[in-house]
Amino acid sequence: MRGKVKFYRETDGYGFIQGDDGQEYYFNMHGLREFDGVPRTGQIAEFTVVSAKGKGRKPKAENIAITGNPAGDASSGKRSETDYRMICPHCQRKMVPRMVTRNGAPYRSYCPYCGGMVRQFTACFIATSVYGDPRAPEVIAIRRFRNEVLEPRWYGRILIRCYYRISPPVAGLIRGRSFVTRPLKGMLDILARRYG
Repeated sequence: MRGKVKFYRETDGYGFIQGDDGQEYYFNMHGLREFDGVPRTGQIAEFTVVSAKGKGRKPKAENIAITGNPAGDASSGKRSETDYRMICPHCQRKMVPRMVTRNGAPYRSYCPYCGGMVRQFTACFIATSVYGDPRAPEVIAIRRFRNEVLEPRWYGRILIRCYYRISPPVAGLIRGRSFVTRPLKGMLDILARRYG
C-alpha cells in the first residue's frame, strides 16, 4: 500500500499514514525500516497493512519505507523546502531545539542560541518501569491513549496531572520488583493492545 504521512509525534514514537485508499493507518517507530531520520508530514510511504485482532480495531501499518517527498518536491530535484524550525520563546530566534534525554527518553529541549528551555517532556514513568524501555511498543501505545483519550477531556487532564505528580516515586519503588510489575503489566497490556 502507498500513502502519505499524516503526522508523526517524534517525542511519543507514533503517527498515522493516510493511505491511497483514504483510510488512516496507525504506526509506531518500530514499524519503520531503512529510514534515516524522522517521518515528516506529507512524505510518501509504502507499507504493509496488518489486520488488527479484536472487535472494532482498525488495521495498522508495518514494514514502512519512506520513499520520498510529495510530488513537486522530488520532481524539482531539490530537497523539501519545508521549514521545521520554531521560534524560541526566550530570544525569539528561529531554531531547531537541542534534545536532552534521560534514561533513553526525551527529557528537555533547549534553544541552541540562548540556552533557554523550550519544552519539558513528560514520560510514562510507571509504564516504563513495568516494560523496562521508554521506547517499548506498549509504552508508545499507552502514550497514544494519554494523547487521544485523556488529554482532550477535562477529567483526563486532571488524571494526567495526578499521574505525573505521583508516578516518579511509585516508579522508583516498583522498578525490579516483579511481584508488583507482573499484575500491573497484565492490566497495561490490555490498554496497549487496544491502542497499539
